[in-house]
Amino acid sequence: LLQAKKGMSEIARIIGCHKSTVSREIRRNLGQRGYRPKQAHRLAKARKVKNSTQISRFGWCYIEHLLSKHYSPEQITGRLRMLGWEDVPSHESIYQHIYTDKKAGGALHTTLRCQKRYKRRYLQGNDRRGKIANRCDITERPSIIETRSRMGDYEGDTVVGHGHQGVLVTLVDRTTRETKIKALPNRKAKAVTQACIDMLKGE
Repeated sequence: LLQAKKGMSEIARIIGCHKSTVSREIRRNLGQRGYRPKQAHRLAKARKVKNSTQISRFGWCYIEHLLSKHYSPEQITGRLRMLGWEDVPSHESIYQHIYTDKKAGGALHTTLRCQKRYKRRYLQGNDRRGKIANRCDITERPSIIETRSRMGDYEGDTVVGHGHQGVLVTLVDRTTRETKIKALPNRKAKAVTQACIDMLKGE
């Protein structure tokens, strides 16, 4: 497509990706003789070996498509879990992907509805937010949960509506992928906690 003198936007439209993805692909695989597909393939394989847990290119294309529709990273993570993805990136990983794209000259950061949150997390140094007192860290949960060999271990998340109007509380069984969803008017801790209790009781 490059040899056919196609522009970034047109290439992105043809292959079904955000134009930032096309731009980043070309920039990170440029050689002395320009962009060459075989060389790009070799570099991509090397990167895959270096990080075997990396989300596939198709996966990031879909995530970037959702970003272009102004889904927040938190909403994307919740949506992928409800769709049953096995390897779901955390919302922090998606924010980091956006930040990396911005450093490479991309424009994914412009799709975020809440620019203040993005700037606070990635453009102003270390996270200075307070920590929840007496919280139980995820690393302290029983090891059997990681094996996904039993039913009844749920992962919770919240999906905030457009304009912060309403929220969906979701619980997904790690083994069966059974999903429970409850709508709430806000994301206050007490309301979310009670919603989780009600769903686990079957109410």
